[in-house]
Amino acid sequence: MKKVTAFTKYEDGFTSVTFNYKEVSDEGKIIKDNAKATTIVMDEEIKMHISAIEEFLLQKLEE
Repeated sequence: MKKVTAFTKYEDGFTSVTFNYKEVSDEGKIIKDNAKATTIVMDEEIKMHISAIEEFLLQKLEE
């Protein structure tokens, strides 16, 4: 099983997301810990979801 543990969005001409994840076997043994991957987001719907998260976080700064 894989679980995303953190992610960061950044703009470098493209919308990119770098994320950390952990992979655990069915027996509960850690296969990968704090592994990293990056992807470029091309899907407009996903970009809208990322923007919604950013808006949520900015609202928290105003509280």
